[in-house]
Amino acid sequence: MDSKYYLVLLIMMVQFACKSGSSPRAGQNTDTIGDSLQAYMPRYMLGMENNNIITAYDENVERIHQFDLESGSLVRSFPVRQASKHNILTGRTGSYLIDIADGHLDLIKADGQTTNIPLTFPGTPETAAFSPEEGIFAIADEFGSIGLLEINDSGEILNSWMGGSKLGEQSVALAGDVLAGARLVVSMSDNKLAIIDIRATMEQSAWVFETTEAFSSAVNWIARVPGQENWIMATSQSSLFVYDVVAKTVLSEQSLDGKQVLGRYRDLSPHVYMQDIASEESGSANAESIVIYTINNDGTLRTDTLTNNLDQAEYSVIDLDQGFLSVIERSRVYRVRLSDNLVLTFEQPKSGAKTSITADYIFFQYDSALGYFEKASYVQSEDIETIEGFNIEYL
Repeated sequence: MDSKYYLVLLIMMVQFACKSGSSPRAGQNTDTIGDSLQAYMPRYMLGMENNNIITAYDENVERIHQFDLESGSLVRSFPVRQASKHNILTGRTGSYLIDIADGHLDLIKADGQTTNIPLTFPGTPETAAFSPEEGIFAIADEFGSIGLLEINDSGEILNSWMGGSKLGEQSVALAGDVLAGARLVVSMSDNKLAIIDIRATMEQSAWVFETTEAFSSAVNWIARVPGQENWIMATSQSSLFVYDVVAKTVLSEQSLDGKQVLGRYRDLSPHVYMQDIASEESGSANAESIVIYTINNDGTLRTDTLTNNLDQAEYSVIDLDQGFLSVIERSRVYRVRLSDNLVLTFEQPKSGAKTSITADYIFFQYDSALGYFEKASYVQSEDIETIEGFNIEYL
């Protein structure tokens, strides 16, 4: 799998200050279309051809900034509408971004041109799934309404449509993700999966889909598998499994009996953190090792064992090609070599930091009227570089 191909989208909850207990952790999201915007950490999958571009909202000047961490410079800055919070989605080439501001969706092109996206949600948008390669987005609100959107690489809106969560006569959509070929795969309340044709749905202004046979229990989390356009990793109340949505077969499965799911993450390679439920003899659950489940090329489940000090991951990404795990936990950043669990990088920011990671860098943004952030590379993490004063011209 070519990991660089998948470093293609940044979606970040830009007002989340990465503090333990300040918001639900992204890995705890179930029964959602994609991941919760309120719990999103800054993502490793960037929307720029330059993998080290970071996009962030700065409330001091009410602008969205884009930083090049390699050069340590501010490369673009866009004024945005006043709102209590901003969630940002970025397309594959970096020619546009989507600003979700208190329910309003604005499309902002690289030249600063702003267009209102014609999707009006009855409630507050809460979750999103996407295929950055195709410019396909599925955004859901608090009432389960799902807005579909297609944007080309030039930042032009090709089509959009809003639908409710009810599919068929009796079932409603629960969890889901967007697959290649503009397909939205969702679990339904009747324990089946629906494979929705997004483009046909937008053209006909009605849900167009086919269904699978029912599973033993409802599926509560779905993640696409990069490099395998028809595979998903999914969990239900009873199992973790890999499923082929075209062949409609389970490729591998792990029972959840006696196990506690600590987190579910979808970046670079989807993966699930688990821990054996402690018995009275073994003591607390924290005494048990953590097992991370990922997917081998043949569809079987792979396991890697970690020590128990990474059980509160707010954000996690695995690069199986390079053999590294990167974790943000309580604002701290760890980079772990999977072959022997050696912690190669450990960074702890000052209080109040908003933490994010890219392919090569760690980024800490601080609340400063003048503008202030710190960066460090994984290779030389002890060298912290400060970039400041970039807000002065906007005050």
